[in-house]
Amino acid sequence: MIEVNDISVSLGKQAVLTKVSFKVEPGKICVLVGANGAGKTTLLRAVSGEVKVDSGEIKIDGKSLGDWSIQKLARQRSVMPQHQHVPFAFSGRQIVDFGRYPYSLEESNRERSKRIEDMLSRTECLSLAQKPIIGMSGGEAQRIQFCRALVQLQQKERTNPSCLLLDEPTSSLDPKYKIKLIKQLREEAKNKTAILCVIHDLNLANAFCDEIIMLKNGAVVADGPPKKVMTRDLLKVVFDIDFDIVEDVTSNRIMVFPRVDDSY
Repeated sequence: MIEVNDISVSLGKQAVLTKVSFKVEPGKICVLVGANGAGKTTLLRAVSGEVKVDSGEIKIDGKSLGDWSIQKLARQRSVMPQHQHVPFAFSGRQIVDFGRYPYSLEESNRERSKRIEDMLSRTECLSLAQKPIIGMSGGEAQRIQFCRALVQLQQKERTNPSCLLLDEPTSSLDPKYKIKLIKQLREEAKNKTAILCVIHDLNLANAFCDEIIMLKNGAVVADGPPKKVMTRDLLKVVFDIDFDIVEDVTSNRIMVFPRVDDSY
């Protein structure tokens, strides 16, 4: 479980997050949405331990984030940042191999190789295994980083829930691979994983998440299932524009569209 209790974060002299609280249960997918600068990425970085909080507390599986050792935390939670610059010509397989580093003292080369190959196959990244990441398209690099994030959580016997943190994991993907990534996230959630991710595509978020947290100016505006929080009034508050909302009777999901009038 991910527990965020009343946290505030400042970067320099600027307050970025103010008294933010929420929980993500194992098996659930929670999406952070909000306008640019709302604090989504900073919140994700705080949950990962990359950014220190000024006040409040973050817990992973019931234990305060600061009480985890680096190695044990690396086995418990995996992170896929929005931007990850790799200046060297590592192959796709080498990038995925980094995800097994927390297990290097107890895992044989054979076991390590099998887990990597299995995950490359599962995420349909075998064709990228030998390709240098500096020669990959944005979407290909994103798929490899997602593969790396997933393989990091693979354990012989998982006794405790884990968590997966992703910042804009679909931003460079074409529609086919967006859908595949969504399906893989749902499968990972079934494996006792609490998933927290940032996504700008509101309809994509509606399609697969269990809960949406809306942020504005570093504070939580709304928190709940998509149909509860994706209202015209709340969307207007968060994004400062009008939206039209349509319910898809086939899927029983709502779809939201920014309203464009003749003045544009």
